[in-house]
Amino acid sequence: MSAEQPALTTTVSDNNAVTLPLVKKPYPPSYLGGFAACAANFFTHPLDLLKVRLQTVKGANKSASHVIRNIYVHEGLVGFYNGISAAVLRQMTYSMARFTTYDIMKKQLANEDGSLPFYRTAVAGVVAGAVG
Repeated sequence: MSAEQPALTTTVSDNNAVTLPLVKKPYPPSYLGGFAACAANFFTHPLDLLKVRLQTVKGANKSASHVIRNIYVHEGLVGFYNGISAAVLRQMTYSMARFTTYDIMKKQLANEDGSLPFYRTAVAGVVAGAVG
């Protein structure tokens, strides 16, 4: 065992001790957060479309059920996903930029031992939020 890598000692019984190396969990790549935001968009886009249609509908029939029925009758099930390409592209650019910036800032602001105090985590979050 190298001197750089700390070890975790666990007692199995009174006579035997097992030494296991501490292993850091690997961080998932930052682009996975952007892909997750895109996937979430497939669930939230119909609600966003409904919101916009409710805001722009004219006349006496301003209920959500009427707008939903109108979209389904005139455009079909696919009509609930009109404009999703722009929404997914926005998520790909903004979310991936935020997550990547956050990861880079965390690495830059970490102490020599790899620890990251809360205030530095907050600074990384503020900078990432300003970027994306």
